Amino acid sequence: MGSIPNMANVSSTSVNKVLDLEAISSPPPYLGRLALGGRLQKLPEWLTRLENLVMIRLQFSMLEVDPLESLRTCTIFLSFS
Repeated sequence: MGSIPNMANVSSTSVNKVLDLEAISSPPPYLGRLALGGRLQKLPEWLTRLENLVMIRLQFSMLEVDPLESLRTCTIFLSFS
């Protein structure tokens, strides 16, 4: 478990289940890349506080709210797909 705070890349795929990212109370602070494949109810609030995040990929999210609205305060993204 000691390596989780130092994770730089995370990927998750679940097409049939809703990914509950709000259950993660302390995301890895050094997370640089995040790839999610699956349904989301909303983007987690902690996502905009990740200072090292440079890439996020959302596939099959079926978000009802435009994810760019949540991410517009992030000035550090280099890639969004």
